[in-house]
Order: sequence, then C-alpha cells, then structure tokens
Amino acid sequence: MEEEARWKVVAVYALYIVALFSAGLSLVVGAVLAYLFRGTNDAVARTHYEHQIGVFWKTFLGNIINAGLFWLGVILTFTLLLAPIGIPLMILSGLAFVWLFLMTLTRSVRGLMRIEKGEPYPLPSGWGL
Repeated sequence: MEEEARWKVVAVYALYIVALFSAGLSLVVGAVLAYLFRGTNDAVARTHYEHQIGVFWKTFLGNIINAGLFWLGVILTFTLLLAPIGIPLMILSGLAFVWLFLMTLTRSVRGLMRIEKGEPYPLPSGWGL
C-alpha cells in the first residue's frame, strides 16, 4: 500500500472520530473525502473507503430516525401530556445516540488498526459495534 493512500484513509478515520465534538460536521467532510478517494487503484484503501461510506450512511440514517424519536417524545410529553410514553422515548433516543457514536468510534478505531497493518477492511453487516 502506498503511503499517500494510507494517510488519506487515516485522515478520514480521524475526522470520523472527532465527529461528536464537531456536531457531526467532520463526519460529513470525512464521507465526502471517502467518496472522492474511493476511485483509487489501491485495493486495500478502497475497502476502507467503502467501509467509511457505509459507516457514514448508517450513522446519518440512524441519527435522522433518532431525531424523529426524540421530537416525538418531546411532543408527547409537553404537548399532549403523555409523559409516561414521551419520557421513555427521549431516554431511548439518548441511548440510541450513544450507540451510534460508539458504533462510529469503534469501527473507526478498528479501521485505523487494520490500515496500520496494511490490511483491508472486511465490509461489516448490520448495526453492531
């Protein structure tokens, strides 16, 4: 694997790791870079870019669903006075946010460990860590 390709992969993983602290902006930047770089001739780097793109979409879609769940909880709690339903929905939303952050973090750290060894990233399935 060439050094330039390795550093590009590392840069995208680093952007993913700091996503929580940038309100997700660095995750979007990382995904754009992964899309731009995935046309590389380096097969190992290409597997990492495909993985990074998959992580972005899972995180993005998960957070869209999560935001809807949270606001449904807010509406049920404060507008319709259904706190026994709304508060658990907001708690579930918070737990889902933590899960999505941990998924992004662990998959990025695992990707960094694999790229340091020069190994390709096998495409994971599902929403697990």
